[in-house]
Amino acid sequence: MSGLMISKRTPDEPAGKEEPMQDDANHELEMAMEDFLRAMNAKDSKAMAVAIKDAFDICDAQPHEEGPHTNDYDEQNEKASDWTDR
Repeated sequence: MSGLMISKRTPDEPAGKEEPMQDDANHELEMAMEDFLRAMNAKDSKAMAVAIKDAFDICDAQPHEEGPHTNDYDEQNEKASDWTDR
């Protein structure tokens, strides 16, 4: 005796459908990271660079306190050696 089981499945989501907008503070950053993941899966280094730059620009636009921008290499080397001595 044999039988056949049939069930209806729900349709797949369209490939290009975007998730609904969220009132999330990280929404723009998440979108940039989705762009990065798509570029990474496509092995598209130029698109990856654009996505990383976009993410940096989004983070840089957030309120934050800037530290001094110095090119004092002796100071940087001292900090690096302090870190590696741990």
